[in-house]
Amino acid sequence: MNKWIGIPLIVILITGLTASLFLYIQESGNLKDAEDEIATLEGNISALEADLAASESEISTLETELAAAESEVSTLEADLADAEAEASSLEADLAAAEAEVSTLERA
Repeated sequence: MNKWIGIPLIVILITGLTASLFLYIQESGNLKDAEDEIATLEGNISALEADLAASESEISTLETELAAAESEVSTLEADLADAEAEASSLEADLAAAEAEVSTLERA
């Protein structure tokens, strides 16, 4: 009778080991898939970091260009103010000259 009790026990152990082996193989495959996905994500992160660095460099260049443009605008505004002042002075000189001409014509 002991012989018959051992056989079902062996069958149960073999079944359990087979199921454990199947689960191990399945989880190993899942682990490999997860590792592949992590490697892909790491590659994507590297690409995004490179894009970010390029964008930051472009922003820096654009900020430098903006500062130069703002400086040029300030210079042009100062030149415009000088030109307007000169035009105003010339208009005053013209008005004075016209008044003198008018006075001379009356005399």
